Amino acid sequence: MRSDYRGTLERLGEAVPDTRRLVVFFEELFSGDTAARICDFLGILRVPALAEVVHRGQPLQMTEAQHRAARDWLAPQYEYVAQAMGPVPAAWTERM
Repeated sequence: MRSDYRGTLERLGEAVPDTRRLVVFFEELFSGDTAARICDFLGILRVPALAEVVHRGQPLQMTEAQHRAARDWLAPQYEYVAQAMGPVPAAWTERM
């Protein structure tokens, strides 16, 4: 369910007008530029991006077969997001 980017973006688009919606990639969420974009969008004073990671997830090692299966399963999602939002983060293109 967490990987249904298409469904999420479509439902969000139906519920929230473009002018009231800002969608950013998680991989870019904690950068200074993205923090500034979010603050500007909200009309609030700019605050710095978080300097430290909180509640870091556990890294997982995947086999080549698991990588291939995940890539194949996510390909339609990645393609939709790229068409809907434009350039995707480098981490996405590396996995594609």
